[in-house]
Amino acid sequence: MGRLQRYLRRLTEKEWNTLHQAAQRELHGVKMLTLLQRLRKTGIPQTLTPSEKELAKRLERWIWKRAYIAEQEAHPIYLPAPAEWQNKGALLYHKKGLSDEGLALLKQIPQHPSQHLATLSLKLRLQLERGSNREAYATLKQIERFAKNLRTSVERSQLQLIIDRLLREYGGSYTEIGQRFLRRLERHPYWKQPLSSAGEELSADVNLHVIYALARGRPEEAHQICLYAEVRDHPSILLNRWMCSLLLRHTTQKYLLYGSLFSQNLSEYQKAILLNRLLLTILLYGPPQFVEDRLPLLEKWYVHSVSLPENQYVWAQLLWLVGRKAEAASTLEALLARVKKKPFAYLQGALILLLVYTDAHAWHKAVRHLRHFLPWLHKAERVIASAAILSELIRRLYEARLRPQVLSSVAESWQRHLTAYPTERYFWDITLLPDWIASQLSHRSLYAYRLAQAKNHPTDLDTLLDQAAKGFT
Repeated sequence: MGRLQRYLRRLTEKEWNTLHQAAQRELHGVKMLTLLQRLRKTGIPQTLTPSEKELAKRLERWIWKRAYIAEQEAHPIYLPAPAEWQNKGALLYHKKGLSDEGLALLKQIPQHPSQHLATLSLKLRLQLERGSNREAYATLKQIERFAKNLRTSVERSQLQLIIDRLLREYGGSYTEIGQRFLRRLERHPYWKQPLSSAGEELSADVNLHVIYALARGRPEEAHQICLYAEVRDHPSILLNRWMCSLLLRHTTQKYLLYGSLFSQNLSEYQKAILLNRLLLTILLYGPPQFVEDRLPLLEKWYVHSVSLPENQYVWAQLLWLVGRKAEAASTLEALLARVKKKPFAYLQGALILLLVYTDAHAWHKAVRHLRHFLPWLHKAERVIASAAILSELIRRLYEARLRPQVLSSVAESWQRHLTAYPTERYFWDITLLPDWIASQLSHRSLYAYRLAQAKNHPTDLDTLLDQAAKGFT
């Protein structure tokens, strides 16, 4: 299915009706209108003739043009002009010989990188065309400084992607390959540079230092970095700080400090990350009955949020905690299909799925899953340090049919491994695996074990959910 067909199929009925009516007014030619309707109404991928492909390109360009015009028309003229208007005005004046007036419009340089560079480039062009070489040289120096800052920004993004790969692929379970990544990162000159002076650049610098500390298994250090006075209330910093609190298992009262996030103007992606932090908090601190009572509300927020694999993983564990094991298993099965290329995420999902099958006494599914999972662990030994030991421990448990004595020995071996890999330990500590191990050793179900851990009603979690209701509804 082509991109235009996929786009048209995803429009709501109201959006489609508006688009279709505009097409009838503005587009000429029966073939184009017929193709538009066909792509909208047909769910089967369409094979287009060469002439239809050309018509589809024209339809796409018309949709883009219409969306751009609508966006510009929606901007009121009593508000400051967007950068595109300002630059166009400067060009209009310059073409009529009013270069001073045009350049006066370009004194205010937009902050957005692409608009910033476009405005500076236009300013340089006008100055060169009017022969203002001294002013042009000063503008050229501005462009040079901007390019230098842009290079720093690109370098920071590159480092962030490397660290993200470390966290997603290795999850702190570093083989020699992962250790080499870390050693290479440690030698990078970026860490010796001072933080940016202010604004988004500063928050991006702080966030990079935070995730670097987490990649090295230092959540205490990461949490302290999040408290940097200049940016501690920035949404992205607060979201990372919340994760640090989860890793450090702060008291529930501490999480009320993050309630301001629910009243901030966040992007849909940031809201999904915020939901992840909330779901994790409920998973780690909520007694089963409390979670069960709040699950319909949490489900409403979960279903309407941007779909993140991380949220799917936490949601499956919440279902498992309250005894909805079949739903938890199906959620994890769907998750594994999404994270095939993210080894550690796949490892975590596959292991928890095996435990859910075992807990539900779904032995046929457990054995079938095990026959796929064990060979996968063998292949993953090159990139995940815990793959080999997990393969050995799972085999021992399977052969012993979870006998308490063997389970105790396996738990000790697993704990020794996590002590040697502290970064990985933090990634498992925010799952139900530690609770499942403790429940098995105490001869209780996961539900009963978590119920026994609850000392009183979690009023702080109630308050946190009340705060969340203001942001998610």
